[in-house]
Amino acid sequence: RTVTGRVSDAMGTPISGAFVHVVDAKGAYRTRAQTDNSGTYTVNVPAEEVDLTVTRGGDTINQPKRLAKTENTANLTLPQAGKLALTITDAKSKKALPSRIQIIPTGSRAQIPESFGIPQPVDARAVMMFSQGTETLTLPPGSYRVIVSHGFEWAIHESMQTIEAGKEVQLPVELGQQIDSSGVMCAD
Repeated sequence: RTVTGRVSDAMGTPISGAFVHVVDAKGAYRTRAQTDNSGTYTVNVPAEEVDLTVTRGGDTINQPKRLAKTENTANLTLPQAGKLALTITDAKSKKALPSRIQIIPTGSRAQIPESFGIPQPVDARAVMMFSQGTETLTLPPGSYRVIVSHGFEWAIHESMQTIEAGKEVQLPVELGQQIDSSGVMCAD
């Protein structure tokens, strides 16, 4: 049988690129489908009870929804996320500063089953990225260690941040240059 539906967040916004995983009543992984730009999916499932679970990225998962063997439609909802808005500047010039951002969860997180085939964040990092000075990141609710750096000559920012569902945390970061290497040229 074919099951169709829509995946949205807690506010009703469609989620594109999420995976809908199908597990049979015995716990065996069967298949998955990916949502399109409007959050809709279509997946072929066995003619028996199945559990549908949604994942987005390597860090968000909903509680499984049991689907009776006669049901052909299932709309699914991901838990509401929060946001972390970073503004990274040079402490002296106050200009935007390119930087490396690492977001590391500090508490327990919902684990995505290995059978789903979704890569988990490396070294428990939720995010590791490079920024041009302004970033707004969507994260599951929880506590995070935030590390922002620019290079070996610069100070490092490290702080603990708590992300709550539906809320945005503003984090202004000023990094100061600790070693002045202007006029110095090195080569190997």
